[in-house]
Amino acid sequence: SGTLAIAQGGTGAATLAAAGLANTPSFSAYMSADQTGIADATYTKLSMNAEVYDTDSAYDTSLYRFTVPAGEDGKYQFGISLYIQSGATVAYSTVGLYKNGTRIFETQEGVDNIIYRDLFATLPLVATDYIEAYIYAGVSGSTLTINQDTTSLPGQNNRAYWYGYKLIG
Repeated sequence: SGTLAIAQGGTGAATLAAAGLANTPSFSAYMSADQTGIADATYTKLSMNAEVYDTDSAYDTSLYRFTVPAGEDGKYQFGISLYIQSGATVAYSTVGLYKNGTRIFETQEGVDNIIYRDLFATLPLVATDYIEAYIYAGVSGSTLTINQDTTSLPGQNNRAYWYGYKLIG
C-alpha cells in the first residue's frame, strides 16, 4: 500500500513499516491447559484461550477465533501445531480450519496414540470473516487429549498453538 524510496547516499533509516507495509494484523494463541475429552468422530473447536500477542485485538480468547478487522482485507497465512494423545490407538486425526463456520482446509493422517499434527494454509479474507481451528479423530471407544505441557512458561515452548498474519502485498 506504500512505496519506500531510499535516496542514494541517504542516511535516514528506511523500514517496510514506514512505507505502510507490515504483516499485521497478526496473532499467536495457545492453550493454557490440556484440552481433554475430545470425542470420536466429532469436530471439536480447539480451545486456544491465551495469547502470545495480538496486534489488532482481532483474536477472541473466549470464542477461540480470529476476525479480520475493518479495512484489513487481503491474503492471510495461518498455521496450527498440536500434540495429541490418547489411551487407545488413534486410527486417524484431522486438523481443520473453518471460515465463517464452514470447513475450508484440513489435513488428515493415520496415526498411533501420540502424535504431532500441523496445518498451514493461505487464504483471501475480507473484513468480518472469522477463522477457527478444529480437531476430528477416529478413536473408537476412547477420547483424545491435546497435551499443552503446562510445565513450560506461558507462551514459551507450547505444544498446542496457532497463529495468523496478513501477507504484505
